[in-house]
Amino acid sequence: MIKSIVIGKDKYDYKLKGESKEYKLNIEFINTNVEVGDFIYLDESIVREKNMYTFGPMIEDKNAKEKDIIKVIRSNQEFYLQRYYG
Repeated sequence: MIKSIVIGKDKYDYKLKGESKEYKLNIEFINTNVEVGDFIYLDESIVREKNMYTFGPMIEDKNAKEKDIIKVIRSNQEFYLQRYYG
């Protein structure tokens, strides 16, 4: 998992900064907002692929893989989102 912080946002384009790299991802978040300053933990395969992603609230899916789950941390709040598309 890569720990990154959101350093920029323009509609669905998110600029993330990891420990040694910056990433630009196209992500749509359903029923939640991810803002500049939030931390996102995501699988390395997501930042390697140039794709459009959609993440939303966790649904009970026994086939969900760990790489399809991201963790978002904001202040004292922590929540998990599941990849729907991308």
